[in-house]
Amino acid sequence: MWHVRTQEHQSRYNWFSYKIGQTIFRNKVSCDCTMCTNSYANGVKIEDADHASYLHDCENELGCRYFDTKEQRDEYEFRNK
Repeated sequence: MWHVRTQEHQSRYNWFSYKIGQTIFRNKVSCDCTMCTNSYANGVKIEDADHASYLHDCENELGCRYFDTKEQRDEYEFRNK
């Protein structure tokens, strides 16, 4: 089981790294601050490898999930109400 989790973790890390220079979208979180609200509405552009690593860490630590498109995000939220 540990091996599978490690593979999933690496796969997500690679996904974030591949998205450098692109905008990704995350699901809604409980925080309503301006930054979180703006990130939800407009997405987040991954600036560089450090930023990609940071967002990967956020996904793991905060329990949020990032997606390629708003539509994917919306579908995920609909399925996980």
